[in-house]
Amino acid sequence: MQDKKYLKDEILEAIWVLREKKLKSSRDNILKQNRVITREALEEAVKSGFLIENNEDIVEYSEEAYREAQLLMRRHRLAERLLSDVLDMNRKQLEEQACEFEHILSPETTDSICTLLGHPRECPHGGDIPEGKCCTEFRSNPSRVVIPLSELLAGESAKILYITSGTEKGLLGRLNDLGISPGERITLHQSSPVGVVRAGQTDIALEKEILENIFVRRPAI
Repeated sequence: MQDKKYLKDEILEAIWVLREKKLKSSRDNILKQNRVITREALEEAVKSGFLIENNEDIVEYSEEAYREAQLLMRRHRLAERLLSDVLDMNRKQLEEQACEFEHILSPETTDSICTLLGHPRECPHGGDIPEGKCCTEFRSNPSRVVIPLSELLAGESAKILYITSGTEKGLLGRLNDLGISPGERITLHQSSPVGVVRAGQTDIALEKEILENIFVRRPAI
């Protein structure tokens, strides 16, 4: 049996998704949207005033519930982007793990993930990611912390944070064999017409498309 906090979160998410689909958030639709939700949990949320049911039997957010739903969807969809973009998980794994993360991520960790990913606006499925304070600060000071290796200046070194596979199969394994992996420092010698980097004591030629899949922390000025 799921605890009350978990069920409340699932109700908030179900209403959010129904609204995005432009479907009525009636009790029946909420229960159909997420089979984990129980009628008892939904009834309790309405009776307590956390959710509001209007005269047309549509369940709406209270102000408190909307704030919580917004933060919940932000955590869930940022987790999806992290798992998809960085860990290259398949769709089934993505949804299962994101559902776990959405209940446990702290606000600080959520903002760190958002910053790491460059403040994405959409999840892998095209759903909007609610903005956080870090997104507002980023717009006023757009100097990104995490950038593709291709954006380093010639001669600059940086720490590799993560590598995405892009469309090339076996890319992660090939780069790892060359000593190019998260946590290692890498120096960019040139980015075009062919990329040349130094990993350890070795100079390596890489296509520009590969440089764009290697993400590093911007060097301190």
